[in-house]
Amino acid sequence: MKPFYKICCILGLLAVAIFANSCDNETAEADSERIKILGYDKDGNGVRDDLDSLIDANIPDSPEKRAAYRYLAQAIQNQWTAFYENPQMSYEELLPYQVLISLGVSLINKTGVASTMDFSWFYANVLNTKDRIMYEARIDDVFAGKILPVAVMKKKQYSNIVSNGLEIYESILTQEKIK
Repeated sequence: MKPFYKICCILGLLAVAIFANSCDNETAEADSERIKILGYDKDGNGVRDDLDSLIDANIPDSPEKRAAYRYLAQAIQNQWTAFYENPQMSYEELLPYQVLISLGVSLINKTGVASTMDFSWFYANVLNTKDRIMYEARIDDVFAGKILPVAVMKKKQYSNIVSNGLEIYESILTQEKIK
């Protein structure tokens, strides 16, 4: 009876070890997929590290221009993160993120940064892998056939979303001026 008990204990421990290893592999795969899409943000500023470096290298002399691009990168990252966490998001759920991205494009145009770093080149670096291109296409599918509002900055009456976005931009600008 004792040998049978020992065998059962060993098999039980083996089963637990296999299950734990399987869970670790699933977690590692999920983390790997997340990194493929969302990238690394070691400093926690909401901007992928590769984009942070790109902005610093190409816009060394203007806090306003760096802040505009960092704001846009952060807005895109926030949309991607939200969609990654809930890939079934509806148009209405994704719309506030899209408004903030539109605001980022407006800020870039307002600062004249396109003459320093071309927007299409920056956006190509945002979508710098096949996985990210396919991911962005999935988000675009949610907006297919829908009208997207533009974050108009010419009037001083903004929606709450745009006002909040401008506050975020101002805080990023404050950080850029400290650098």
